Amino acid sequence: MPYLSELERKALELIESKGDEGLFQSELWKILGIDSREGSRIALQLLKKGLIKREPVVNNGRRTYKLYAIRRTAINLRVNLASVIDIPCFTCMNIDKCSNGGFYDPRTCRLLTEWLLKQVNEKNKGK
Repeated sequence: MPYLSELERKALELIESKGDEGLFQSELWKILGIDSREGSRIALQLLKKGLIKREPVVNNGRRTYKLYAIRRTAINLRVNLASVIDIPCFTCMNIDKCSNGGFYDPRTCRLLTEWLLKQVNEKNKGK
C-alpha cells in the first residue's frame, strides 16, 4: 500500500466504512473537520494512489462526488530465493561500481558468467 499521511489514512478508513453506499466528498471534509479545498485535495490524492474511485453526482441540487473504496484483495505470494541466493552479485565487493559499460560490467563479469552457465547446465540436465 502506498504511503498515506495521517489525514489520508483517516479519510480512507471513513470511505471504506461506508462500503458500497459510498461517501459524499462534502461529508468527508465535514467529518474530518477540514475545508472543501483540503477535502478535494485528499480525495484526489487517494484517487491518484488507486485507493478510491470518485463518481460525479448531484446531492441536494449541488454537484459533488461520491467516493468509494476500491476493494483490496490479499495476494498469497510465495517467494523462493533458493534459485538466486547464490548469485555472485549479492556478495560482490564491487556491486556499487557495477554498471553496463562501466569498469565492472555484468556483461563481462567472469563470476556472473560462470554462475549463469552453471544454471543453464543444471537446467539442461533436468530435461
